[in-house]
Amino acid sequence: MHVVITDVDGFKEVRPPLSDGDVESLRAGDRVRITGVLYTARDAAHGRLMPLMEAGKPLPIDVKGQIIYYTGPSPARPGHVVGSIGPTTGGRMDKFTPRLLALGLKGTIGKGAPLPAGQGCPQTVQGCLLRRHRRGGGRALGLREEARGGRL
Repeated sequence: MHVVITDVDGFKEVRPPLSDGDVESLRAGDRVRITGVLYTARDAAHGRLMPLMEAGKPLPIDVKGQIIYYTGPSPARPGHVVGSIGPTTGGRMDKFTPRLLALGLKGTIGKGAPLPAGQGCPQTVQGCLLRRHRRGGGRALGLREEARGGRL
């Protein structure tokens, strides 16, 4: 079991895979630093996952304890693995979130307000929304350009 700790700079250190206890320790307004694997996906990827979930088939990734960052593709500059990475509006993916939470997803990152509480999400699952609500927040610091070939 992982434990979310607060670093000397006030950030909570978050390391997927997350447990229910990790999620319960986070509060609205917490500043977090995520270290480890982050999956990225937006509308098209979620649209490919939904038929698999509906058919009860395994997903190409194990979402249990993981965080999905809602971001779209951006061309890489020559010599780089990825282009710029920034959040896309999370509300468009909210219709997929209940099924992903039921499979063990623990967090999402996007911009904009989520659906009103309880709208479509079962009360028996633990998850957190890491959303950017104002300009200037939610930027990724120190991203290392490590990539594994893979596509949803």
